[in-house]
Amino acid sequence: MPKPPCELLAEQAGHLPSAGTALDLACGLGGNALFLASRGLVCEAWDISDTAIHRLTDYTSHRELAISPRCRDALAEPPGHQSFDVIVVSYFLERQLMPAIADALKPGGVLFYQTFVENPCAPQDSINPRFVLKKSELPSHFPQLTLGYYEERQVERASGKQASLALYIGHKPSP
Repeated sequence: MPKPPCELLAEQAGHLPSAGTALDLACGLGGNALFLASRGLVCEAWDISDTAIHRLTDYTSHRELAISPRCRDALAEPPGHQSFDVIVVSYFLERQLMPAIADALKPGGVLFYQTFVENPCAPQDSINPRFVLKKSELPSHFPQLTLGYYEERQVERASGKQASLALYIGHKPSP
């Protein structure tokens, strides 16, 4: 079974359009993709893990869901120019991919981005520092988007350990 959608998407679903195309980038087992499809969006779900994509494909093949799971390395093959109304990225950080993510939004599109952020008061065990944002860093990677929401917060992970998250929503202006 896929996991539930990320906190940001579940809590801020009011930012979603009622129709359009969506990308769950680095989808894992596809919890975000399932949520997006249940909200009326036609969704692509990409992950580099063929195991994750195989499991998501098995899950969606028995259900009427507008989800296309794909094993795809987004660094080698980023999303195309203005190809999605919604892009969701959760717990995946490749700074060099961020300009392509913003470019892949259609005018009026929305980006939901949630990942780890440093917190010197509560160090995060077992997370590679390369994949952890500096405080207030995330919005600076998307200057072409209009900030819709931003928060940094502490959460308890499934392991019982604490983690600090950056939660960001950006809207691509319409011409």
